[in-house]
Amino acid sequence: FEDTLTSVGLEDNVSLAKNLTLSLGAAWSELQADTVYKSSDPVPTPGVQSATNGQGGLFWDLDRVGRLYATVATKSRFPTLKDRYSLRLGTAIPNPDLEMERSINYEIGYQGNPWGQIQVESAVFLSDVTDLIQQVNNVVPGKYQMQNVGEVRIAGFELDVAAPIGERWEVGGNLTLLDRENRSDNTRLTGVPDRKLTAHATFRPAERWEAVLFVEHEGPRWDSQTVELDSYTTANFKLAFKPVEALVIEARLDNLADADYALADGFPNPGRMWFVNARYEF
Repeated sequence: FEDTLTSVGLEDNVSLAKNLTLSLGAAWSELQADTVYKSSDPVPTPGVQSATNGQGGLFWDLDRVGRLYATVATKSRFPTLKDRYSLRLGTAIPNPDLEMERSINYEIGYQGNPWGQIQVESAVFLSDVTDLIQQVNNVVPGKYQMQNVGEVRIAGFELDVAAPIGERWEVGGNLTLLDRENRSDNTRLTGVPDRKLTAHATFRPAERWEAVLFVEHEGPRWDSQTVELDSYTTANFKLAFKPVEALVIEARLDNLADADYALADGFPNPGRMWFVNARYEF
């Protein structure tokens, strides 16, 4: 299986005032299926898909505290070779006629340091998606297919904060909230939780040592039209030592509490794991 994806883009930034910039851009993309072959399950060669997209944004730089911005953009996501042709070890049906996703995306946000060394990034966004690509189960008994499920509206909020504490500590976290609505029919939207929260703490006791604690929480998600997976929380710990500039030796302990969770029904994630590794860069 072979595709050729061609993209051409152009962007220009226009200074409207001392601290105000207008960004304009446009892009054209085309997806051409070059080779489609599967002797055990012949499938037709799909036609050419192409898309023209544009974007615009206003960026207002605030003296010493950061930047406010507002953007609007049209985007397209072409289906991958795996989306269209993979049998997924006999569990899926190919869909060579799968169409691209199209979306109109609106975002308002802030980036900067509002209080001393505290770094903040925050955004509110809204996306209107047409022909969302999603797994649809039991198209025939026991098999699923990647399909375009209709018009979807996605609203969300993101907040990312990081701050040093003294000379040896750094803490931070990220929060994402999502509200997804299928506006075409009653087909459930699967595979994505409604919330995700991460937090980390980094301690550097000496020049070449670093210890990191990372905690992650994800809300429940629908895996199919009838199965909802539970929310989960995991914690990971890493201790790193750099004996020389190019060499890093790490010891890690993942899933400290041995949480029982899954991102796909019937495929539980690993329990508590530990390992060591070394990385040399040259």
